Amino acid sequence: MNDSNTISAQWLFIPPVVGVVTFMAVITFASGAVVSVHSSIWGLTGLLFMTMTILYVLFMNRGFDKGLLPTQVIAQGLLICPLALRVGASFVEWLGVTMVICGSAVLLIFYHHARHYGGYALGKSNENKSPNNLSDDIDSLPLPVAFADSEGDVLTVSDVFLQITGLSRRDVLGYPVTVLTPIDREIVRIKGKEWKLLQTALPSDKYCFCLEEIITAATPQVAIAGDLVDPETTLFAAPVAARRTNKELYRVSRYKRSISAALIRIIFDDTDSPEAQKEVFNEYCRYIKKSVRESDTASAVNSRDIYLLLPETKLEGANMVTSKLVDITTSPEMREAFLKLTTLPKFLDKALFFGPPANDISFNDILSRLTSSLSAPQ
Repeated sequence: MNDSNTISAQWLFIPPVVGVVTFMAVITFASGAVVSVHSSIWGLTGLLFMTMTILYVLFMNRGFDKGLLPTQVIAQGLLICPLALRVGASFVEWLGVTMVICGSAVLLIFYHHARHYGGYALGKSNENKSPNNLSDDIDSLPLPVAFADSEGDVLTVSDVFLQITGLSRRDVLGYPVTVLTPIDREIVRIKGKEWKLLQTALPSDKYCFCLEEIITAATPQVAIAGDLVDPETTLFAAPVAARRTNKELYRVSRYKRSISAALIRIIFDDTDSPEAQKEVFNEYCRYIKKSVRESDTASAVNSRDIYLLLPETKLEGANMVTSKLVDITTSPEMREAFLKLTTLPKFLDKALFFGPPANDISFNDILSRLTSSLSAPQ
């Protein structure tokens, strides 16, 4: 006999034990006047007793090792009340009332925790270690893995998964798996690190989610191939910005997300030489590269315009970003760079916000709107 059967079988002894103790208590204290109990009370008591017995059997069938004892206490407490009156132990009925109240309170607490934290709050014990079921050892598994049911609610999760996401077990059990990490992306970013999210459907209508860390080479971005990054500005090439923008626009429509896009234009004075203008422009691009987030995309689309893609950013946030970037007085290194010019350049900036739906919008549309806005009379 395996462990799960042993745990379930021990609860078979609860009904007779509790029943014997109940009847002995009633008979022992039966010394008062006999009180007639109406037949309807007996019928109602029998109905409630049968209901609690059925609930007891359901708990055993689901493999719960908690909730059984409170169920039996309630059932036996229901019998004590009329039985005590019938045999002349009227004051013992208060024992039955106490048993019903206390058992109901405990059972209600178990039920509340089961609704919020899954079946494990009731002590599920009939899960074996076959591939189709969850193992109790999953908590200590040295991998970032989580299991969810067919509805997407988390059943169990490893300690490593919780450490990565920064959540507690109580925060996630019984809740949708999106509490741990968004499942609509192959690559997710958690606490500054990128992880590949692996999803697998199990034969038992459960789903397994596992995080695989993405190891990136510790090389400067300027060493990336020239078709991805411009070595002079260190910003992404325009085709890369176009691909990333169109990908984010798809996510806006598909997953109801949002993005902002901005354009910064630097206008030099005609008295400055083209060489000085190019040198300052490249220095300014490198300054932008150091200032934006890793999730943002910055690209020099021509010799005076810098395009910014800001995922999950509202319009107010985008305006704050551009305002900070065009305020060259906040950067000592840029103040030194602008000393190479005879006249300080002017800055123009414009930001746009895009939310769902975004089916008919492309990178070219966004760039055209931004360029037109900056070209219009100020």
